[in-house]
This record gives sequence, structure tokens and C-alpha cells, in this order.
Amino acid sequence: MNCTLKKTTVVSASSRSGSRPNAPRKYDVFVSFRGDTRNNITSHLHAALKREFILSFRDDKQIEKGNEITPSLIQAIKDSSVSIIVFSKDYASSRWCLDELAQIMQCRKDEGQFVIPIFYKVDPSHVRKQTGVYEKAFEQHEKDFMNNPERVNRWKAALSEAGYLSGRHYHDFTDESNLIQEIITDISTKLEQIHNRGQTLKDVVGMDEMIEPIEELLGKFQRVGIWGMGGVGKTTMANAVFAKLSSRYDNCCFLENIRGKTEKLGLESVCSSLVSELLGQDMPSNTSNVLRNAFVARRLGRQKAMVVLDDIDSFDQFEGLQENICNFLGEGSKVIITTRNRKLLQGKGYEILEAKGLSYHNSRQLFIRKAFGSDYPEHGYEQLIEGFVEYTRHNPLALTVLGSYVHSEDKRLWDGVLTKLRARSPNDEIQKVLRLSYDGLAYEEKQTFLDIACFLKGENEAFVEELLKSYEFHPTVGMQNLKDKALIVTTNGKVEMHDLIQEMGLQIVREENISEPGKRSRLWDPSEIYDVLKNCEMNWVLQQVLSQFLPK
Repeated sequence: MNCTLKKTTVVSASSRSGSRPNAPRKYDVFVSFRGDTRNNITSHLHAALKREFILSFRDDKQIEKGNEITPSLIQAIKDSSVSIIVFSKDYASSRWCLDELAQIMQCRKDEGQFVIPIFYKVDPSHVRKQTGVYEKAFEQHEKDFMNNPERVNRWKAALSEAGYLSGRHYHDFTDESNLIQEIITDISTKLEQIHNRGQTLKDVVGMDEMIEPIEELLGKFQRVGIWGMGGVGKTTMANAVFAKLSSRYDNCCFLENIRGKTEKLGLESVCSSLVSELLGQDMPSNTSNVLRNAFVARRLGRQKAMVVLDDIDSFDQFEGLQENICNFLGEGSKVIITTRNRKLLQGKGYEILEAKGLSYHNSRQLFIRKAFGSDYPEHGYEQLIEGFVEYTRHNPLALTVLGSYVHSEDKRLWDGVLTKLRARSPNDEIQKVLRLSYDGLAYEEKQTFLDIACFLKGENEAFVEELLKSYEFHPTVGMQNLKDKALIVTTNGKVEMHDLIQEMGLQIVREENISEPGKRSRLWDPSEIYDVLKNCEMNWVLQQVLSQFLPK
């Protein structure tokens, strides 16, 4: 649908199903350097990259014979995930290096390529302003290119932009080996981000249309809020735009599931994690004094950062994260918030974009991918596909869960599932769709699912498996089945679950006894736990606790 960028913009996903390509690059790293560093830092850097199995482009060995050198270099830059620029005293005197630099900065702008500058025995301000030894180099360039000033201006603009990027200064290190190791660590982190970016966007349907309205808003405003109901795709939209744009900023942070983390860890801990991520160092869990520290505020103010605050649901969270931290970020920074509560964003300087879910075409495409594992359905399923898409009302979460539920099943099961769905009340259709996946689980898988929903969401997968083994469960098989049914996912080694799916699990336990929480199999609500402890005999309480948490 068409989008009008007003105070509240309504957006649905693409009427197209294509997604932006994320094919692996030919090279991990391209290194731009002058000959005066070939036999020192550049040589040491290439050796360190090789030891870590990071493939770097070397202009003296890897250009195929017969290729013209300049087109080959341009292609090598485009084919690299990360570019390193070794700024040395002689760098600006080379037209070749300056052309490389201009191409690198163009790739950063167009393709989101990561760029790491190294200031090797040169002052970063000389690079930014073309002063010092760089001034002399440009005096000569301006004489040589009197008839082509555009080329010189392009070089200057590239130097200024690169000089302001967060990089490494040779004089900050007493030992060159430490400098090299820090660069290798930085590169490894960025390559992992690139891999995760590809995984994030792998199954996104209608990504182009999903990203475009957010990009347009970010081009005009510093703050954008994505608002809509649970399961409609707010986090997916924020993830997609973050994956595409984050490499253009000095620093970036995607702080996910703030509502859940605040309930579990407290707001102070969540604020601390954001400050730690932005400053690149561990901060104390009690951030009250830290946030009042003028030096911390100045450090944040020097950064051009991109921050996503995912699933904020209270004014306390907004104040702690946005007003006490993100408001201090430097010029050009961007903040995206996803929330179900539009009131949190109104009057706070946010341009609000309403996520309405998927278009019909993309709803159908998403369901087909989940149900068949490809973009093409099997013959004879067309009418059933239409029925599922119509029933889900284009909700991405419901489409994903239902598609995964009927994956690899025959038409008889599809028809039975659809008939069962249509026979139920449509008022709470999303929860009923989610409940279907639970109903199809074996007993042990149901218990695993409920334990994760009530207690273990966000925990390390290895910890969850060890705990379940203590129950004499078989978590490797059981958790894989939960993943296959789209009930849980593993993200960065942690077991995660969509909040709608979690709510479904919590409701299942509540329904064990609506009026007497103490007779349920699990308790997680502090007020209910308090009431049970207050009103029940202690021996009964201990029996319930021990039955849930001690190995059999």
C-alpha cells in the first residue's frame, strides 16, 4: 500500500516478495595502504589476518594476469566485507591511494561496508583537514589537476569523512602487536555482525518495502518509533533497517526485548548494558551515578551512533534509556524505538510509523516459505493456502507458526487444521493459532515449552539443556522440535520466544486453576507467589517447589 509520511505513518510490507541479496563476499578484508607501510604495519597486519583465517586482498599477488589494474582494484573493494585504510605520512601523495579511498567511502555509503581507519604516525586532524604533511601533498595535486578540480574535491571529501570515523591511532599503543591484535578483534566482530545480518534478513519477506518508509523517515528525523500490535513485525522491521544502515555509524546497538529484560533484570541493568555497548567497556549495574557523570555524557556526545530500543512498554523505560542516555548522543545519531504503546512516543520528538503487518501477496509468500521450505508451493494446495492466509489476517507471527505447523504434512492434515481453526471463535484467533502448535507436542515437549515460557526465556541454550537433562528429559530432541514448530528460536546462544507465544504458555498454566494459583504447576508472578507463601502451609509449598526444580 502507499505510505504517507505524516505524524503517524501506516506501513505494510511489500507488494513485492524479493529480498535484498546477501551473498557472501569474495574477500573478508581489503587493505588500502601506501608503500611506506608495506614492510612494517601492513605486512604484520596481513600476517595476523592470515593466522586468523581471515581472507584479505593483496594487490601484489591476487589480481589475475591480464586484468587492468584499476578496474580490478575497484572490484576487489566492492567484493570485500571490511576495508582497512592505513593512513601514513605518504598516503595522501598517492593518487592511486586516494582513488581507492574515494571508492571505499562510496561503498560505505551505498552498500554499508564497514571501514576501519588506522592512523599510522599521522595526526587524525591532518587527515580530516588536509593539514601538515597532507597539506603539502594537496598543494601538488591541485597544481596537477587544475583542469579537474572535481577529482581533488572528491579526495578531500573522502579524507574528511574517513578522518572522523572511529579507528585506531598508532600513538595510543606502546606496542605495535597490541595495535594489530585490537584491529583483528575489531574485524572479527564486524565480520560476525555481517554474518548475523545475513541470517537476520534471510527469511524476511518484502524487505525492500519494509525498509524504505523507515529509511525515508530516518533521512528527515533523528528519532523514529515503530508502533503496532504484538506479532505484527515491528522487531523484524527494526532489525532489517539496522542490518542495512548500522555500518554507516561510529557505533551501534540493538537492545532487544527491553520489556522482558527490565522485568527480569531491572531497569538499571538494562541501562547499564546500553551504556556499556556504546562506550565499549563494562559499566557498573547501578548506573545512576554514571549517568550523572559529565565525562560519560561527553563521550556519548562524541559518537554518531545508531540505537534500536526494542519493545519499550513503560515511561520509566523510556526515560531511563532515551532521556538519560540516547539524548546525549552526538550529531547525526539515530534512535529507533519499537513499542505497542503509542502514548510513550507522542510528544517526545518521535515520528511514529504504524506497522500494519503484511500485504496479501507477502502474507502468502511467507506462509509458503514456512510450509514448503521454498518460494514455490506444491500443486493442489492453492485453496488451502488461501484459507490459511485469510484466517491469519496477515499476522506475520501467526503465518510463521501455522506454516511451520503444517510443514511436510499431507493435505488431509492441512484441511483438518483449517477446519478446526474456522470452527473456533475468531475474537482471539492469534492465541488459538499459537495453541495449535502446543497441542501437537508430546508430553515431554509440552513440559519443556512451559518451563521455557515461565522461567527460561533468554537463558543460555547450554544451561537450559543441562537443566532439562536433570529432569531426565531429552532436550536436544525436544528443543529441536520446538524450533521446528517455530515455538522457540536460538539467538546468539540464548533461547528466545516471541512474547505472544510466551503469553500463550503462561495462559496454559493459568488455566490449570484460574482461582487458586497455588494449585498450578508453575508460579512466576511475584504477587501470586507471595499470596501462596502467605496463605498455604509451608510443607505444601516446599513440596511444589521441590517437585519443579530438583532433579528426579
